[in-house]
Amino acid sequence: MRLSFSRWVKRVAITISILAVALVSIGGFYEQAARSRVAKDFPAPGKLVDIGGRQIHLNCKGQGTPLVVLEAGADTSGSPLWQPVQEQVARFTRVCSYDRAGIM
Repeated sequence: MRLSFSRWVKRVAITISILAVALVSIGGFYEQAARSRVAKDFPAPGKLVDIGGRQIHLNCKGQGTPLVVLEAGADTSGSPLWQPVQEQVARFTRVCSYDRAGIM
């Protein structure tokens, strides 16, 4: 029995849709596994601080006053961008950098 052209197109479309959903699901699982592995293998310096139900990464170094707070910019780099500056400032006073909630 021959399939009509429209039935054939429907079957191909369904097959492609199922494959696309499967690939997206596999990719999502892979990304979560990779994120967990990286977080375990390369822990961020500092600590996570709860700010009303969300957590931000806070990294403080040095001691003394005044306290210097390094503000994260509008990009998605977060506090690692400040690391060279933080190391220099920590030589003479306390300095903290943080990642905005939802970044890093």
